[in-house]
This record gives sequence, structure tokens and C-alpha cells, in this order.
Amino acid sequence: MIKLWKIPVIRVLLVVLLAFLTFQASVLLKQAITPILPESIASDSNSMGAIFKTILALISIFIIAIIPGKDLKSFGFCLPKRLNYLKLVGITFVVTLGSIFLLAPLYMVFLSNVFHVKMSGGFNLGSSIWVMIIGVWFWSSITEEIFNRGLVQSLLQDLSHLRFLGLSLPVWMSAILFGAGHLTVFKISGSPFFVMLIVSNATLMGLVAARYREKSGSIVPAIIVHILANIFGSLPSLFLN
Repeated sequence: MIKLWKIPVIRVLLVVLLAFLTFQASVLLKQAITPILPESIASDSNSMGAIFKTILALISIFIIAIIPGKDLKSFGFCLPKRLNYLKLVGITFVVTLGSIFLLAPLYMVFLSNVFHVKMSGGFNLGSSIWVMIIGVWFWSSITEEIFNRGLVQSLLQDLSHLRFLGLSLPVWMSAILFGAGHLTVFKISGSPFFVMLIVSNATLMGLVAARYREKSGSIVPAIIVHILANIFGSLPSLFLN
């Protein structure tokens, strides 16, 4: 098994499988506890989303804890190396808003008109600004990064010598899997181009977060990137509302 783990293709396939099973286990556990929850919580999409992501993070931490020969530091649970945080904020701002303003017209205007697909979709940002700040901006960022950059990317980090377009394989795979996780947007929108917009934006943000995870040796900068991306990405909706 150790020899197979050292083969890049096999490792990538095993990590993708582990990510899928972790995600599905979280879904099943959420469904299992839903009947015992108060109706006010079970019927609230924001509350159930927070519960799902909490389960996802806890399962990820459990898997990390039982992997032999590894400590928490090797999974990014440590203080980061010295970084230029002003540059981090600037890059996140440009990538987040740049992807929205460049890709939104492509998917939601041009391609939807070319293929005559009616655009639909949107996010419930919460019943109050505090729900959005705590649930969407912060808690989602922390829990999703524990899974994506803490568990998934760390298991691939030994393959960082394999590079494409200046970025390592772990960075690419972490970002692609993070983007693929947003295919669940189909639950709130039947429009394929709206889903493609969200997946594309998430993948680009994932590249930034994953690159900082690799560069710093910690998931903390990735969490900061994620929080900032959620904040910057909410700005257009907040102004429109």
C-alpha cells in the first residue's frame, strides 16, 4: 500500500475518493440528525448548511488524527511563515471581483443568450447581516478550509514538485475539488451557466487559497483568503439589494 501511495496517479485517485467519501459521510450524518433537530433549525437552510460544514470539518479532523506518522503541523494546523498580508488582501480582491465582473457577463449574458438558457439562481445571504457575517463569511471559510486545504491538499503536498502553469499539482487539485464541491449549487438553481459561474469563481479563489497554504505551510492564510473572498464576493449583492 505504501508503494502504491508513492505513485502520483494512484495517490491523486485515492485522495479524490477520500474527499468524496468524507463529503458523502457528512451529508448522511446531517440527514441522520435532521429529524431530532427543532423544526426552526431543520427548516432553515443557513442553519443546516452550518451543521453540514461543521460535520465535514469534524470528520476531516478525525481522519487527520488517525493517519499514522503525521502530526497536525503537517496538515497546516500551525502558525504561518512570514507573509505580506497586504499583498494577500490585494490579490484576493483582484481575483474575486475580477472573476465576477469578467465571468458573470460571459456565463449569464453571452452564453445564456447564445444557448437560449434562462438564467436563474441566487443565494440566501441570511435573515440578518449577522447571519451572513458569522455563518457565511467566517464559519463557512474555517470549516471548508479545514477540509480542502487541511485534509485534501496536505495529503497531496509531497507531489508539489509536479507543476503546471507555475502552480503545483496539490494546488491545482485542491482548487479543482473545491470548485467541484460547489456543484451543489444545482440545488438552488437549474441554470447550468449560473452553476458554472459559481464553480469557476470558487476554483479561482481556491487557487489563491491553496497557493498561500503551500507557501506558508499553514491553513491560516487560506482561511483569511476565503473570508476575504466571501466578503468581496458579497459586495455586489449587498449593493444591489
